[in-house]
Amino acid sequence: SEPLAAVLVQSFQVEAIDLQPEIEITGRLQPANRAQLRFELSGQLAARHVEPGQVVEKEDKLLSMDEGDARDALAEAQAKLAMEQSAIKRDRQLLKISKKDKKLQSDEVARLEKLGAGSLVSASRLDQARQRLLQLESAEAQLQYSVETATARLSSINAALDRAQRNLERTVLLAPFAGTVNTV
Repeated sequence: SEPLAAVLVQSFQVEAIDLQPEIEITGRLQPANRAQLRFELSGQLAARHVEPGQVVEKEDKLLSMDEGDARDALAEAQAKLAMEQSAIKRDRQLLKISKKDKKLQSDEVARLEKLGAGSLVSASRLDQARQRLLQLESAEAQLQYSVETATARLSSINAALDRAQRNLERTVLLAPFAGTVNTV
């Protein structure tokens, strides 16, 4: 006689589930880019273009200042440049005329010196001619100085014009990169 064999059959129901292992990590999240922005000049805030939590793209307007004073400073610098350029042109022309006038007066003094100091009228006219020659030499020296310093004056005015242009551009605060506004 053979022993009885026992057969045990079990059935299982298989269910598919997603397993996601959990790892607990401590730390701090830091943004890839962070910027604390402020205006580089003082003035009245004119417009607020963003709110906290708002997503912005690079160079989006964030804040705007009243630009009236900056526009006026730019216009003033442009006017000073135009006036200085005209003055330099005028002084160069006047210098040429002054040199010719001085040459004529110098010739007049030489003629009167040839006449001699024998007559009272000639001596008086010679003194007047010499005085006029000194005045012309003084005017020529002033014009010569003005012409020689023209480049430096133009450089100074151009620097003021550039500064006024930059200050006008500084009246708008732009986003330096794309991101989310944290606080305003």
